[in-house]
Amino acid sequence: MSRGVSTGARRFGTVGGVFIPCTLTILGVILFLRVGYVVGAAGMLCCIVIMALSNLVTTCTTLSLSAIATNTRVQGGGAYFLISRSLGPEFGGAIGVVLYLAQAIAVALHLIGFTEAFTANLAPRYPFLAGPMGMRMVAMAACFLLFLAAYFSASWALKVQYAILACLVLSLVSFIVGAALKFDPGLFRANLWAPSPDSIREAFPAAQPSVSFWVLFALYFPAATGIMAGANMSGDLINPSRSLPRGTLAAIGATAATYLVFALLSAGTVDRKTLLTDSMVMKRLALSGALIDVGIYAATLSSALGCLIGGPRILQAFARDRIIHTLSFFGKGDPVKDEPRRAAVLTLFLALCGILVGSLDLIAPVATMFFMITYGLVNFATFYETYSDSPSFRPQFRFFHWATALAGAAACLVIMFLISAPAAVVSLIVLGAVYWYIARRSVRVRWGDARHGFLFSRARENLLRMLRVPAHPRNWRPTVLVLSGNPKTRPHLVDFADAIGCRKGLVILSQVIVGDAEQMLRRKGAQESMVGRFIVSHKLEAFYQAVIAPDYDSGVNALAQASGIGGFRPNTVLLGWSDRPEMFESYGATLRRLHYFGKNLIVLKCAKDEESPRDRTIDIWWRGQENGPMMLLFAYLLRLDDEYSDCAIRVMRIVGTEAGVEEAARHMREVVEAARIEAEVRVFVQSGGIADMIHSTSKNSTIVLLGLEVPGKGCEREILQRMDNLLKGLPTTALVRAAQQIDLQA
Repeated sequence: MSRGVSTGARRFGTVGGVFIPCTLTILGVILFLRVGYVVGAAGMLCCIVIMALSNLVTTCTTLSLSAIATNTRVQGGGAYFLISRSLGPEFGGAIGVVLYLAQAIAVALHLIGFTEAFTANLAPRYPFLAGPMGMRMVAMAACFLLFLAAYFSASWALKVQYAILACLVLSLVSFIVGAALKFDPGLFRANLWAPSPDSIREAFPAAQPSVSFWVLFALYFPAATGIMAGANMSGDLINPSRSLPRGTLAAIGATAATYLVFALLSAGTVDRKTLLTDSMVMKRLALSGALIDVGIYAATLSSALGCLIGGPRILQAFARDRIIHTLSFFGKGDPVKDEPRRAAVLTLFLALCGILVGSLDLIAPVATMFFMITYGLVNFATFYETYSDSPSFRPQFRFFHWATALAGAAACLVIMFLISAPAAVVSLIVLGAVYWYIARRSVRVRWGDARHGFLFSRARENLLRMLRVPAHPRNWRPTVLVLSGNPKTRPHLVDFADAIGCRKGLVILSQVIVGDAEQMLRRKGAQESMVGRFIVSHKLEAFYQAVIAPDYDSGVNALAQASGIGGFRPNTVLLGWSDRPEMFESYGATLRRLHYFGKNLIVLKCAKDEESPRDRTIDIWWRGQENGPMMLLFAYLLRLDDEYSDCAIRVMRIVGTEAGVEEAARHMREVVEAARIEAEVRVFVQSGGIADMIHSTSKNSTIVLLGLEVPGKGCEREILQRMDNLLKGLPTTALVRAAQQIDLQA
């Protein structure tokens, strides 16, 4: 398991570690500076829809977050940790980068909101603060002060949140009581519906005549994105599985009610034009304008502080998993409390870059996209875990369903495109690029994830379905059992199997370990590890199976009969040619048993003089329908491989007389055309020995395919010696014996 973000004692409970951080982050800049604008631009009814949709997405996400959090021992990293342990390092790494950037951008978002309020109060006395440069200086100074608090002691910073919450509650009460006393039902009715284009032009003469629903949604949605504040502190919670669901859901309920009350009171106390033009109108409605200023400062600074504390912890957890080695520098914490100080410095730099952009309305939609991706993947991870039917997915939190998780994931994706299709595409491309980079590096991690369970469930389902679908020659595919032994010693067998079976079928490398089972178990495990590394290093799409048997023949019998499952049992056995006369009897018996088991046979004899010049041809010597169709199909499969893609297929046939040449050629061309395989047909009249004709015609070919005669009992030595004489002097040759009929026209 990955090391937690905090090596010290876990310090925070549900209220201090989850509820208050989430509440303070959600009750941020949007509440005080943009709720009135959304009411004015959308109308109260449409504003309620925006709020409901936002909270629906965050509630579904919280249900999903709670399910995953109560299914595992949550460590540091929040949503990154949960997604990476469910969807694997590729998705986890991608979301780790995106979520960290979202936190860094959110720092700038909240501090720009703070600066708008702060400079509005000081501008009459200090006019230079009202300009863009003055506002950026104030935001940067505030950012640096908050950074110092987060850098030296997150524990102290989180304790300050109680005082901040008290200030925030006082400002909320001041506004609610003051606005309630001034509530005008007539104004409320006037602000109930969306404004007309004329009223927008009156308020903003140079603006567009209307603002779309999804633009307003993108502007408002960051108000609901504080639900990850508790998850980001997961490494510091006493009981994350208990605290995260309770604290986050309670925060969503409390803040949703607060936003709704603010919107209703704004609609009933302020005219449309003021709502659209004055972001500080709440000060005039409250009992005390100074308390509103304190509330704005408290909300924005606490939200920024939460992101400055949580963001570095995400990066630290991500860096410690070493998914992207160049970021491992940021995984180290200070020696006392393991605070992520290196990650905090990078977060400061990114936040300052965001502040330089200087526009709340530009940064909010960007933050929306990043958070939408994060929430979508949290929901998808829960759906993935649930749908995989894994026995290990046993969350203590029961108030979720795969349908809510899937709906949450789909809603996030759809909303992203409705807000801004180009921005959504760019965001997904960034996510995909990080995913591709990590997947390309084949990162090896120390944890399990839900992918295995999901794939197992789908594979099981499909295997059972295949049993109910009758087999047909049209669907025949090569499932090749390779008697390779140690694949390092027989690479030609592995390469040939990969060429004919990898892209269209299945390849199983196999080995018989002769000896006593108890004594050979350790060797079997070592061989499995070694062959596994061989398969990965050679980029093979193959499986490996080894058996322990008292003798080689018994092991081959076991492999031939027991390998595979359902529709994935091997139909073809590939083995190397034995040119040792003293082994012909036992070798012939092996071929005979494999044929009796109903396996197609391919016996490969690799030429020793591979450096000699070769014609780029694959020669098939056709002697009849017993083996010919199978050889033609294998030749076609070979041409699909890069090594043989430039080879021409030649179908050779020998007839006894000149009179039979035309008829044989016509028949072979019909066979080839019906098979839809591009091949040249050549028919020869027998003159002398057949072996001599094969040698003279195919001696420079790339590979030759010949029929295999399976020797009967008692004549193994005679038949195999004759075949051995034929193979001498030929290039690489595959001897084929079909046990199954292949319909080339299918």
